[in-house]
Amino acid sequence: MDDGEVDFGGPIIQAEVDKRYQHCFENGKIPDFIIHIPNNTNGNLVVIEFKLASNPNSIEEDFKKLVEFKQRLDYEYLVQVVIGDSSSLDRARERIERLATNNGERIIIIKFNVETWTTEEWEIRYDCNVA
Repeated sequence: MDDGEVDFGGPIIQAEVDKRYQHCFENGKIPDFIIHIPNNTNGNLVVIEFKLASNPNSIEEDFKKLVEFKQRLDYEYLVQVVIGDSSSLDRARERIERLATNNGERIIIIKFNVETWTTEEWEIRYDCNVA
């Protein structure tokens, strides 16, 4: 696949892809999942990060990584999945809301509650230069 000789016929999902092969992110920024057309920057659809709600302070690092993938590789959608129980999800949402800005890149947030096995979705704008 690194040689660009494989054609999957459309987008695929890949876990923890090291994008250094595209001469990007030499600093080792590896997303949890990407949905893209390999070796084609026009097919970059979604970059997804997962985080435990019990660690809300590290969510901002994921936001920075998501925005960098949008700005450098033109991913269409940025998604942050936050997993936890009700109380940790509430704390994580408070932290996320404090990080939101009026402008910046759109990030879709998906909360997954492990107690009820339900999800909630909302979105924020995030600007690395403001937060």
